[in-house]
Amino acid sequence: MKKVIECLLCLFTMAFIGGCADEKLGGEAPDSVINDGDKAYVTVQVLMPSVPGTRSNTTDGGGSSSGVEVGKEYENKVSRMYVVLARSADNGFIACGDMSDRMRPASGNKAYTGTSEISKTALASFYNDPSVSGGKKEVNVFIFCNPTEHLVGILGGLKYGDTGWYDSVCSGDNVEIAWRRDSFLMSNYSMASRLLPISMDDWLLYGESNPFNLSGMNNAGSLSQVDNREGGAVRVERAVSRFDFRDGSRFLTGYKPEEANTYPVVRVVDVDGTPGDYIVNVRLNKMALVNMNNSFYYLRRVSKDGLPAGASLCAPEKPWFGIPGDASSSLVGNYIVDPIASQKNLGIGITDLENYFSYPFFTADGKIDNTNNENDRWNTVLLSDILNNDEDNDESWNNGSRNDYRIWRYVTENAIPADADRQTNGVSTGVVFKGKMIATDAAISSTDADTKRLAEILNYKATDLYHDSYKDPIIYMFGGNLYVSWPSIRKAVKAAAYDEESKQWFRSIPLYVAVYGDGGTGEEGDPLERDVNSADYKWNEWNKHGKTPEGNYLSDFRTVATEAGLTIYQSSEDSKDGWGYYCYYYYWNRHNDNELSGQMAPMEFAVVRNNVYKLSVSNISRLGHPRISDNDPDKPTPDTPDERSDIYLTVSVDVLPWVVRINDIEF
Repeated sequence: MKKVIECLLCLFTMAFIGGCADEKLGGEAPDSVINDGDKAYVTVQVLMPSVPGTRSNTTDGGGSSSGVEVGKEYENKVSRMYVVLARSADNGFIACGDMSDRMRPASGNKAYTGTSEISKTALASFYNDPSVSGGKKEVNVFIFCNPTEHLVGILGGLKYGDTGWYDSVCSGDNVEIAWRRDSFLMSNYSMASRLLPISMDDWLLYGESNPFNLSGMNNAGSLSQVDNREGGAVRVERAVSRFDFRDGSRFLTGYKPEEANTYPVVRVVDVDGTPGDYIVNVRLNKMALVNMNNSFYYLRRVSKDGLPAGASLCAPEKPWFGIPGDASSSLVGNYIVDPIASQKNLGIGITDLENYFSYPFFTADGKIDNTNNENDRWNTVLLSDILNNDEDNDESWNNGSRNDYRIWRYVTENAIPADADRQTNGVSTGVVFKGKMIATDAAISSTDADTKRLAEILNYKATDLYHDSYKDPIIYMFGGNLYVSWPSIRKAVKAAAYDEESKQWFRSIPLYVAVYGDGGTGEEGDPLERDVNSADYKWNEWNKHGKTPEGNYLSDFRTVATEAGLTIYQSSEDSKDGWGYYCYYYYWNRHNDNELSGQMAPMEFAVVRNNVYKLSVSNISRLGHPRISDNDPDKPTPDTPDERSDIYLTVSVDVLPWVVRINDIEF
């Protein structure tokens, strides 16, 4: 569902003196010998239309299978505009100009027309260049709307013939400037090749009242006729993407407005396998962006492997498949290239992740713990705040049937090079959802003592709660079943593995092995010696030493228990949602969905500029990951693949240009 906002730029009038012809660019003042007679003029119109663009995949030509969204007026507004002329053979710099002071909007900021001057002195270097062939002079035209001061400074310092300027990178404090309200950074969607007059003398025929048109027909004289109509307007795209979100729980059966973002997760299953009542819901209360690239190219580029060597500047993304899931429709696509592609290809070490990403998912020691309310490493926000944000203007896509997404935030481009298997949790841009476990009415009113006890603990209404993560009862999960406290696990083991009549233990049962390992239970009458490396033995040691977090007793127990497949949920306090039991769900943003579970495709997990990714959690199938990495038997690592067979949550994704991509999320 990816598409690019295509903005036509029917070239403005620009002035170039050496470098950029405006002192705003930070360059030197114009040479004193230049006067009005030395100036040539060009005109440009900037048109910013939508581009016509479930799950999404990239269509041929760089579009999206889901459609497009026009975008908010403030996302399409142009307050400053610069043009760069470059040699067609190597993009060597010729001149640049600022059209900001002579630019006028039209059609509700969907079109702009501007005028600028070009110094004949600057043009003369191009016309006198022996490498430039005769006849009408071909140049490449680059447009930058709302450029950063960093970029303006780069352009202002260029000399004729400079190359490499087009590899300029936006980084540091300039990144968030790229999505300032009413001033989104935009640049070429595609390469714009245009013709100039045959000779310098022909520029005498064009003046301020009849500027040379880089997007249309020029008829100032029969010998100087230059037709730029075929090239027409220059198309531009936003340099960043956008993430939107909606409450997917509203489409579930029995949805209640007062239970927004709440999903049924754990239910009672009878001995014969018949599903019963749900006893645990999960209410999502926060979401966070992780692993956002902290740099991006001012001009987009693609290559066959995602590496910079041989990259094509301002070329469209090509799809790797046609119909998702249809092997016969496979294509040979390409990759978006980002500034740290080479580092990703070699492998970025854990300690270096924070150098390349804002809001890194992992700490420097490889954990995902983000438990300190006062020191949020991720970009965490309340879902309720997002759902009060601006509504998307969805009437322009999908027949207007999706009018409930809200704009969340803007995100930089992030693509993984070379090998689909390199799409991992350490480098892919993702979203973390934080959920609170809530007992259902069925659990609260249950006649089963264990279920009722679970309900009291989850809803934080039991009498033995101390607002302390280590003194409060700990909830364990194994095989999809929940157990409140360690003694309840022992009770469950005996119920499943001990035969009262024969007085025998069936020690191969998975729950028994997880708790007691290869040894005995330690109960009276059990002749088998205890396994000192079992989870039960380690828990006893921790319990004997006060069940505090100090020392090695807790870490020893955690290590053995999680290796045995036991998940540990401890209570905690959320700054907005109080004390309770929380879990995390991780989702890695999909750009192209091949709809093949467990099989990653090139550019499947990525963020590409000028796309809107519309996220919606449609289903949660199991409790999420513990908030403490050491409590998780399935904890992610930087090398964990983005796509796995064990699904926690399902996200629907639509992607349009201002392309929309919808992600329906299932956990």
